[in-house]
Amino acid sequence: MSPTYNDKTEDDLGRQIKPIVTNTAKDGSGTPLFAITDADGHAQTDVLSITAGTNVIGKVRLVTATGDEITDDTADAIQVRPKLRLTGTPFTGSAAISAATAKIAPSAAFRLLRVEIHLNAAPTTSENLVVALDAGDGADYDVVLAKQDLSAGSLTDFVALFGPGFEFESDDVITAAWTNTNTKTYGLRFVYELI
Repeated sequence: MSPTYNDKTEDDLGRQIKPIVTNTAKDGSGTPLFAITDADGHAQTDVLSITAGTNVIGKVRLVTATGDEITDDTADAIQVRPKLRLTGTPFTGSAAISAATAKIAPSAAFRLLRVEIHLNAAPTTSENLVVALDAGDGADYDVVLAKQDLSAGSLTDFVALFGPGFEFESDDVITAAWTNTNTKTYGLRFVYELI
């Protein structure tokens, strides 16, 4: 018989059930937290050990002091996943967005997650916001990743979603360009993670 998860803190007679489960929210709506103990019931705060095998006892998620996430992405190894890296300074203005200046060049392998733009008002002139790859391998490999006419639908917010499958090399650059004839004030940022 397989064990099942039970989030009750006491049995039908009111007796406490161990292990004690705490929660990130007082009303219990947050993330449940379990104390890690050894075979003798002593709290273990510096070591986590899970025997390799086919039995899955749950998901592991640890966060280091720097905010990097440690996950069990593979069957027999625990990996450190860096926290998200945002552009150092989001791009803002009310003139044209130029691919020459509105760009990210992380200088390390990275995965593009999304490109976000917010406008103070919807534009009326039909012009495309273009997100493109300026490939480190040369112009023959440059490609448009996303294109959106911000006047269509009177958009004031647009998010181009990327994620797995949009991994790039250390010499690749992601750019954004938009003519902005209507001189709308914008805020633009690229969201990516190093891999």
